[in-house]
Parts: sequence; C-alpha cells; structure tokens
Amino acid sequence: MLELKKWPVPGLDELRDLYEHVNQRYCLVQLPLPLPEEQTKNYLNAVHTGVAGDKQLLTRGIFLDSILIGKAELNRYPDSDAELDIVIRSEYTGNGYGQEALELLFAEAAASHWCSSVSAYVHRDNMHARKLMMKASMRQLRPFKADILVPDHGNYRLKTVSGYEYHLDIQEVNR
Repeated sequence: MLELKKWPVPGLDELRDLYEHVNQRYCLVQLPLPLPEEQTKNYLNAVHTGVAGDKQLLTRGIFLDSILIGKAELNRYPDSDAELDIVIRSEYTGNGYGQEALELLFAEAAASHWCSSVSAYVHRDNMHARKLMMKASMRQLRPFKADILVPDHGNYRLKTVSGYEYHLDIQEVNR
C-alpha cells in the first residue's frame, strides 16, 4: 500500500540512500553524491520547519509497504503558487507510484487550501516525468530553456537544458 508520510520521517542517511538510487540524468536540479552533510542537514531543517527562505514547503516521503521509495514536495512562493519536485527510486519508476503519490499530495494541498496552483518543470528527454505530469492532470504549457549547474568531479559546470512547463489549478483537484 502506498502512503505519504510527513517529512522528515527518515534522516540524513535515508535521504542519502534515496538519492543514490534516483536517476538524476534528466533532473533539472542535480545533486552531488554523496549528498554533502551540512547542506543536507540545512535542507532537512527547512523541511522540518516548513520554511526555506521566502518559500513554504510541503514535503512528503513516499512509502510503499513501509519502504521509502521517493519524495514529493511542493515549494510555495509568497503569491501562493507552488512548484513541484518529485523523485522516485529507479527500481520503482513506471509502476504508477508517482501518479498515486501526486494524487495524494495534490488532494492534501487542495483540502488544506495550501496553494492555488502547481507548476512543474521537466527536462524534455525525461519521458517518464512528462507522462507522469499528464497522468496527474497537469497541462503542458510552454517549452523552456534554462541554464543549470550540474555536479562534475567535485565542482559544478553550467549546462543548458530544454524542457516543458506543466501546470495544475489546485481547485480542479477532486472535481
């Protein structure tokens, strides 16, 4: 049975293990592995308090039969629009767990009036994520290009990527 649990259910080690089993090839935010301890602890603290700078966070661990298989997060900006981030362990992708997790997350956000809309930005070659967004009732909007920093042998390098923006009006959830 799939369920979402308030983060941070797992700690630093569990978060590191999760990201070591996520294919970041097509992620717009790519993290160095192993995750740096200080930045990861700062992130876990932000998730615990629900605040990161000027953003509010709604972060949930995705559990299948008590096993952490992913993380789903909404980052809400002051205007009440939110941005989606979801990661699923590679061995669990393509089984509908992402769609089920997003349905649960969006229902929670709608029921609590947590945000007015959700946007997601997906790498053009990430076909699993693009299909997931459509199955989660998100509308594909405009294509985009963005410069991102990617880890490269202990440093970062700039890389230009192309992708698509997806959007969901949260009031449309559960209609």
